[in-house]
Amino acid sequence: MFAVMIIINLRWLKRFWLTGLVGMFCVCLMSVDSKFVFALNEPLHIDISSKQIEIDSTFSGTSILLFGAKDRPGDIIVIFRGPNKEMIMRRKERKFGIWVNHEAINFKNVPQFYALAASKKPELLLENKELLKYEVGLNNLAFDAAREIKDKNFKEFKTALLRVQTAQDLFSSNLGQVNFIDDNLFRVTIDIPNNIPTGNYLIDTLLISNGELISKKITPLEVKKSGFSDQIWNFANFNSEIYAFIALFLSLIVGWLGSLAFRKL
Repeated sequence: MFAVMIIINLRWLKRFWLTGLVGMFCVCLMSVDSKFVFALNEPLHIDISSKQIEIDSTFSGTSILLFGAKDRPGDIIVIFRGPNKEMIMRRKERKFGIWVNHEAINFKNVPQFYALAASKKPELLLENKELLKYEVGLNNLAFDAAREIKDKNFKEFKTALLRVQTAQDLFSSNLGQVNFIDDNLFRVTIDIPNNIPTGNYLIDTLLISNGELISKKITPLEVKKSGFSDQIWNFANFNSEIYAFIALFLSLIVGWLGSLAFRKL
């Protein structure tokens, strides 16, 4: 009788285990299916022509193509920016006939490159508070100062920073154009200058409808050195003492050879 009860319990446990396993499989299948359906219902799909830009000694600038599709009405804003870095702005004043640094402000989280493109003027698509929130446009970039300063001085230094970056083609003051191929497909070309800093960049693509953000996609892009310049950069960073010694030795050799040449003349 006891053996019979053990056999019955074992059969019940086996049936319970199989039922639970089937139930877990169904739950996982429903979860995967729901994620798949959710992916199909995404309102915005984005890709770029290249996710990595290599810079060597012959690099003279390039351009990347961003293309995408949307499944609902709306306009597109594309923001290309990065990498963030701390920058120091100094103001010079003339004292005793000499121009000297008088005041300096450290700005934090300053993108080293910034470009903007849109299917329409951003001011027509979003309110001012939304433009500030998503940092759409140079004037809406949020720079944090390392110390508290007066609002007037902050605006003056920020304007100077924007002017310097724009003069170096690192901040684009021109609005790029997002071109629609049809009602859903679009593309935009982003020009990359030859002096773009290395680092990790982000391309934010916003789908705007009736003044509201419908969807946002973030696409990463890496800019790195390649070739002989990359080898020199890596050697200088990971072997700084040896690199400094070699640079000093070469400068002495060049100076000595130059002195010999001038001595013969």
